[in-house]
Amino acid sequence: SPDGQTLLFTKLVDDGVWEIRALSRTGGDRKVHPARSTPINERYPQFSPDGEWLVYSSNEGGQEEVYVERYRGKAERHLISTNGGTAPAWAPSGREVFYETPAPEPGRIKMMAVDVTLSPAFVAGTPHMLFEFQTVPGSPHRHYDVSRDGRFLIVRGPERPAPPPVTQMVMVLNWFEELKRLAPSGR
Repeated sequence: SPDGQTLLFTKLVDDGVWEIRALSRTGGDRKVHPARSTPINERYPQFSPDGEWLVYSSNEGGQEEVYVERYRGKAERHLISTNGGTAPAWAPSGREVFYETPAPEPGRIKMMAVDVTLSPAFVAGTPHMLFEFQTVPGSPHRHYDVSRDGRFLIVRGPERPAPPPVTQMVMVLNWFEELKRLAPSGR
């Protein structure tokens, strides 16, 4: 949190589900959302710059989407992605939320942005694409962060496809005899 008193994180629980937890310097570790009857993955939590809101992704509706909710006080939650989304992050100003969504080409990601107003009432604009980039294959982590001056820092993958896997096998017969033949004499 901006005041340095609370850490939001995700924990992989026994049933293979990710849950959001908050670790407070004064109150210990607790679930941010109470247990539900069906397992739901919730990941990538982050406080807003003012510490009053959090953004995260959840698959509770069947596909992963991005939500913003009030952290303290009156319960209030808003869906801000419109066609899937994950790995959200706040802009340093607190006036935008960014998130990733798959591009049509495999291995590419669309970086999306949504303008938000937090006060006096929450209002979210329409998501729009900022740019596309190639990802690092198989990474379960957010591929980017946003610096204080608003620049994106991105872990990118190679722009060219990976070479095809090696599909041949070499079989060596009489391996011990070959090893003896190659060893220096006298041993």
